[in-house]
Amino acid sequence: MTEEETMPRNYKARRARVACAQCGIEFDQARSDARFCGTACRVASHRARRTDDAAETDRLIAELRAARARYDRATIERDRSALRQKHEVE
Repeated sequence: MTEEETMPRNYKARRARVACAQCGIEFDQARSDARFCGTACRVASHRARRTDDAAETDRLIAELRAARARYDRATIERDRSALRQKHEVE
């Protein structure tokens, strides 16, 4: 029997060696789409992304609130100006 015949069908003789997306350590992929060397790095990466997303969301909300406040102030000033002109005419 040849070596190929003695190995299980799902055995992969050569696995790709790639760097972990979180810590950078090289590891042998168990699956072709593996990006992390283990659970700890996978979870740490997710938590980091979630934190970054939350910070970005908070920044955007603050920016929108500031824009809304500027718009409201401009609208109030415009309305006041229109009322003043109306009362001056009468």
